[in-house]
Amino acid sequence: GGDAPGDAPGDAPPGPHAPPGDVGDARYWTATLGAAVCGGGFPGVSDVSPVSPDSGERCRAEVADKGYFWGDVVVPPELTSALTAAATNAAKHGWPPAAVFLCDDAWRAVAALWRWAEAMLGCSGDDEAVLEPSLAAFALDPAADRAGRRYVGNNFGVPHRDYAVKDVRRGTETNLETTKPSANETETETKTNLSPPEVVSVWLPVVDVTRRNGCMYVVPVEYDARDDSTPPTFYRAGAIALAPAKAGSLMAWAGDTIHWGTACASSLAEFEVPRASLAFVFRKRDALCDSRGAPLTKRECFGNTDGLALTRRLEIVKHALTCFEHWYGDTRETRERLTPKSVK
Repeated sequence: GGDAPGDAPGDAPPGPHAPPGDVGDARYWTATLGAAVCGGGFPGVSDVSPVSPDSGERCRAEVADKGYFWGDVVVPPELTSALTAAATNAAKHGWPPAAVFLCDDAWRAVAALWRWAEAMLGCSGDDEAVLEPSLAAFALDPAADRAGRRYVGNNFGVPHRDYAVKDVRRGTETNLETTKPSANETETETKTNLSPPEVVSVWLPVVDVTRRNGCMYVVPVEYDARDDSTPPTFYRAGAIALAPAKAGSLMAWAGDTIHWGTACASSLAEFEVPRASLAFVFRKRDALCDSRGAPLTKRECFGNTDGLALTRRLEIVKHALTCFEHWYGDTRETRERLTPKSVK
């Protein structure tokens, strides 16, 4: 994978402020983002159907054994195109990319991913798999990167685990195994029996991804030292670029898999655009949780055709911003502007 690009840029003046508007009014957001907000017509819980047994078993086995899964397009182009446009419109009006989570289309994409997360976690449904509130939206800005300006939605280029191995794969055992290569000698090696992960990260590109516009790298289990060091120890040549890939492709990894994103090149081919993507963490209900916020259940998100209320969506966006302040910088002012005086 080479050196991990995208290290933390320096501070600089903030980006444009959002114009005056009633953030508690769904009509304001529909006009601002160019996408329906609280427009209704959501699928019911029962309509978020499971994946086929064969597909489910394949992705579950790959995440457990390899540490990651790279699949086909599972979110249709009409949704990814709408989300890309919404993120672009948000930036034009001074809002962070995470504002896309106010859109109905973002939650339709969540519904499409939830069933795959259930398969990867070996869950049967009935809210056994939950969604962490630490949602993330990325929209790379090469000009800001070149200027060294910190911004919400930039790349995180440092190899890391989202969660500790002991929390993701509870019950994993490491044993010393003695073998006899010949009658006169013995060898002892360490063998780790990995338990299936209870937490998975799902990464959704909403534009086509190449190695130049900001792809993700993952480290397969076999190249991971499985230690607790920071940064984690791994065999760099074994890292895999999840590119090229079409918008809407399913990319996921166990919560303890080492990964990082790459920065967008300063010049791109005519067919390339800077990477835009959404990221989610799904987990089993009884797995390690985000202590700063209660998880979202499928029933809460899709229990009625209206979906989540605007107040709840605004809370989720504000919470999501706090989860990455160590990288983005202080988002307090933005969060204050996202707090409505009233809701319509």
